[in-house]
Amino acid sequence: MIKLFRAILPIARFGHRTPWVLLRPGSFCHASSSGVNARRWRFRLVALLLIWLPVQAAESYNFPNNLPPGCSGNNGTYNCGALTLAAHDVITVNSPITITVGGNFTTGTGSKINEGGSAADLTLVVNGMTDLGDGTFLSANLRGIGTVTTGARSDIRGNITTIAGVVNIGNINTVFGKITTDSAAINVGDHSSVTGAITTTVAGVVTVGANSTIVGNIKTASGAVNIGSSSTVDGSIISGIAGAITIGNHVKVTGDVATTYHGSEVGAGAITIGSNSEVGGNITTKAGAITVGNTTKVSGGIGTDEGAITVGNHAKVNDSVCTGTAGAITVGSNTDVGGNLATLAGAITVGSASNIDGALIFNGAGARTVAPNATVGATPNSSECPASPDEDPPTEPEPLKIDNKSRQWRQLFMR
Repeated sequence: MIKLFRAILPIARFGHRTPWVLLRPGSFCHASSSGVNARRWRFRLVALLLIWLPVQAAESYNFPNNLPPGCSGNNGTYNCGALTLAAHDVITVNSPITITVGGNFTTGTGSKINEGGSAADLTLVVNGMTDLGDGTFLSANLRGIGTVTTGARSDIRGNITTIAGVVNIGNINTVFGKITTDSAAINVGDHSSVTGAITTTVAGVVTVGANSTIVGNIKTASGAVNIGSSSTVDGSIISGIAGAITIGNHVKVTGDVATTYHGSEVGAGAITIGSNSEVGGNITTKAGAITVGNTTKVSGGIGTDEGAITVGNHAKVNDSVCTGTAGAITVGSNTDVGGNLATLAGAITVGSASNIDGALIFNGAGARTVAPNATVGATPNSSECPASPDEDPPTEPEPLKIDNKSRQWRQLFMR
């Protein structure tokens, strides 16, 4: 013990006090008489010993030369049981391979998988759950059956696809690839970015957290879509058959927002756009109320066959606002509409200091209320009612498909 203590003494100093190298074992043993607390010195000695204990090094695996425990295979095809990587473990890939995991796939904090390689070189097929620890880097196309979860500050390069497994993308994540489920929810955390389409092909809610960016369309056949405040969607948001769309405040969507699609006889779901937001295309639904918040800008028009339309104060809509067989139109104060306000059977209300470039068009019964200081054109202008997005609902991946014209499907999803 005395030899070990002598070896440690030259290493450190304690503030401005006497260097440890000048302390002798006798002074340690009789610390109390010299005004030094012996217990404190013992604690420091133990701390130094713990610091010097060897730290278990991260493992570095290589396909095909050094496989993780429980993995086997050759010629580009490998099978593993439950694949678990400890913190900071590394997997490198020398050539295109497929790894099939029979159980769960789990990584510790800071694991690196195919870092520097292309996602096309690594296909991961996971027959259990996938749980990636915080700060994981993964360059692969991941196909899973169970839930896929990525920890905070992870970096994913490649597509994520599940059948019925929920996909949870953590906070401050970066994903370069598509995220697709057949029948499960997709959740993207706060301050994250996804460069690729987000799609649920049959049913599944899509939720994007606050301050996040999606570069690509968000589509669901039958499921709600929720976008957190101060986020950006560089694309369209479409729920093709049934599902409400809720967009928070200070959100920018560059494309259309719709709960229907072009040529469809179905499409039900309310659409709510928060305040101070922007929509670069049209807002449309077959059956559902549409609410546009204060100080929000819509570059296209707003239309619904059955449902009320409410546009807030200080808002701007470039084209026409239309309801079909039923639905009132209410425009708040200090709002500009570049087209017409048209309804088949519904009231139209225009708030104070608002301006309607076109006219109020009634094709049936409906009350007209215009504030005295509002401005409304005398004749209709050339702006037409908005069309639904010119695309069908998502139908990939196989084998599950939706026959958009099938009465049975419509009855199922309209329940």
